[in-house]
Amino acid sequence: MQMCAAIGILFAIVGWATVPGLLSIVLTVILNNPLAKSLQKCQAEFMTAQGERLGVTSEILSSMKIIKLQAWEENSNS
Repeated sequence: MQMCAAIGILFAIVGWATVPGLLSIVLTVILNNPLAKSLQKCQAEFMTAQGERLGVTSEILSSMKIIKLQAWEENSNS
């Protein structure tokens, strides 16, 4: 409702020069939709890869901790 009122007032003040501006806005909105979907897909893939990487890193760090603790036990027993 507000949008229609704003466009009506703009058309009353500016006249037909409003039409190219509105067309460019509508075109931008239409073209933005596929781009936003593509970006969302890329972000989801990135988050999946990042989660896998963090899981592997965590596993490696805990394995290193176990190896280090075992080495300390062997040194203290000697």
